[in-house]
Amino acid sequence: MEEILVQNLQQYKSILIGCVIALVLSSCGDSENKDIITGGADAEILNLHDSTVHLFSYQSPLEEVKGHTPFFDEKITVDSNGIFIYPHVFPEGFYFFEYDGNKTKYFIQEGKKLSLDFDATKPTESPDFSGKMKYESRYLFEKHLAIANFTANESKYYALSENDFMEVVNQFRGRLDTVLVMYITNRPMGSNYFMQQESLSNLYLTATLIEDYQMKHSMYTNDSKFTASDSFLLTTKKLSVNDTVAVANSDFYAFLEARVNRVTGSPENYKSVFNRITFIDSTFTVSDYKDYLFFTSTREVAKWKNTEDRTEILDSLISRVSDEDIKRFLIQNIQSDTATPVATENINSSL
Repeated sequence: MEEILVQNLQQYKSILIGCVIALVLSSCGDSENKDIITGGADAEILNLHDSTVHLFSYQSPLEEVKGHTPFFDEKITVDSNGIFIYPHVFPEGFYFFEYDGNKTKYFIQEGKKLSLDFDATKPTESPDFSGKMKYESRYLFEKHLAIANFTANESKYYALSENDFMEVVNQFRGRLDTVLVMYITNRPMGSNYFMQQESLSNLYLTATLIEDYQMKHSMYTNDSKFTASDSFLLTTKKLSVNDTVAVANSDFYAFLEARVNRVTGSPENYKSVFNRITFIDSTFTVSDYKDYLFFTSTREVAKWKNTEDRTEILDSLISRVSDEDIKRFLIQNIQSDTATPVATENINSSL
């Protein structure tokens, strides 16, 4: 019975897709200037709880701190059978797909379609991908599962010794790289941008795990005096914190924050913030990266109790942000998002 139902749904989806294509073709016949939309997204989702799904474009952390919003952000209504068809010209890039509280990352190219069929009650099972973006989709879903598995075991992994933890990280990195090589083998003529960004992502994702080890090992073992050895940190110390090729990569920004936190500690008092400012000023040469780190540091300081130190440090941090969009959005954030009000007469003078 279940097989018959699935077959009927597949037939229904095929008929619906055919109808949409026919309508598009017929509308194109009315005007020679109209182009046929060959790209877009479609899905058949079984057991979907909500009647809408959310598809929106990826933004880099730098774009976010500038106050930019996604250039594409759409709530899509599915029909009673969990099917939607959304013809659209998507610029090449990464997109997020949300449904019933789950979020996964996909890659779409202009003129090519993201097509997936899955059961909403089984988020760990790989969807049935089809269309011209199927290889990228399979890779990203496999990566999504690998990261979820590492996160689920984080407390166990970070309690390990340096050597044992590094072995786990190497195995994790090996799995990510193997999946990427499989993708490249299947799609040797795929997007160069996709392959570049995923290679960077694998590099900086695993580097962040290593940078976080000192802090999280202390937390999970209750050893506040623990310090990671120089040999353990050797591989990540070789990585440049001024890598401009990674400017749009979210894992790179996570790595930057992890590096600063490891060296200076979290921004929890005047001394730690002073050390942070000194380290950022002396280590980073790319102004966008410095501004991003001053932004995130200011957000943390703004959560302190309202003291003279807090006001002085806020002024000092904000004055170091060179990008006016970032500075403006930062001030808006710390005025509206923090539990303790921020003295507007002080921060507004920084603009």
